[in-house]
Amino acid sequence: TYFKELVDQGFDPEELEMYEVGYKGAFLNNSLNLSAVAYTYDWTDKQLIKVAVVQGLPLGLTRNAGASTINGLDLNLRARVADQTIINFNYSYIDASYDNYCDDSRNWTEVRGSFTACDSSAPGSYSRAGGKMPWTPDNAVVFSVEHVEPTRIGDVIISTSYSHKTNVGNADERVAGLTLLDEIARLNFSTAIEFNNGTTLRGYCTNCLDVDDD
Repeated sequence: TYFKELVDQGFDPEELEMYEVGYKGAFLNNSLNLSAVAYTYDWTDKQLIKVAVVQGLPLGLTRNAGASTINGLDLNLRARVADQTIINFNYSYIDASYDNYCDDSRNWTEVRGSFTACDSSAPGSYSRAGGKMPWTPDNAVVFSVEHVEPTRIGDVIISTSYSHKTNVGNADERVAGLTLLDEIARLNFSTAIEFNNGTTLRGYCTNCLDVDDD
């Protein structure tokens, strides 16, 4: 930053305690594979970079969120439906929220009106306890198919994937249509030829449905 007194304030180290329980299994002569993981994370003093305006200058300041909790579930299913065709399905559920976080990066009364500040020394400091963390969609699904077709000149690999996420925020302050999207969907497709001489030729499209996200 531009100000020595802000640098001298420093910030605390963060601590993450992670607890997970999972299962992995293979069925039907290994043609079907299943894995599942449930987890809970206890995050203390999570370090956040917040933009603040100090004496008219925008600064990136590192702040600590006192306590946070992340609970989630990950499921993966992989199936070989033919000798050359594989289907993958992934599902994730995430509940990530702040338990104790006093946001003093600006005077939040300008945004939220009147409330009791969480820090008497920082006017307009806003308590984000119970608020969701950024970049943690409530639900995320990915479905993909890959097919490999051997030919005389080499292998032809055809793959497609579809992903869907709900309630994706890119900031602590969630504003519909601005920093919060109800959903994000993507369809991708690619075809590649791996020639016998080691050369690969690939064509692909990303976001094939041309979905716009504000």
